Amino acid sequence: MPALWQVLPKVKERLRNGGGLSIDDYGREWCEGMERFTATWFENFLLQEWVPKADHLKQRLEAGAHVTDIGYRGADGGA
Repeated sequence: MPALWQVLPKVKERLRNGGGLSIDDYGREWCEGMERFTATWFENFLLQEWVPKADHLKQRLEAGAHVTDIGYRGADGGA
């Protein structure tokens, strides 16, 4: 929770004046907390629930489709 309180003033300011936040604005503690919080979603739902619900994705992956992960690299910077 301390990581949330640290970023709230920036969120409030951006909501009032426009703009957004970069991932760096949230800080390492926030990212580590979100990673711990959501890890089980990816471990338990990605292959079992989400992929099968995306039209033809499972078949395309099984056929050898190329994929690129351009998302967040994790709290450890992807190390």
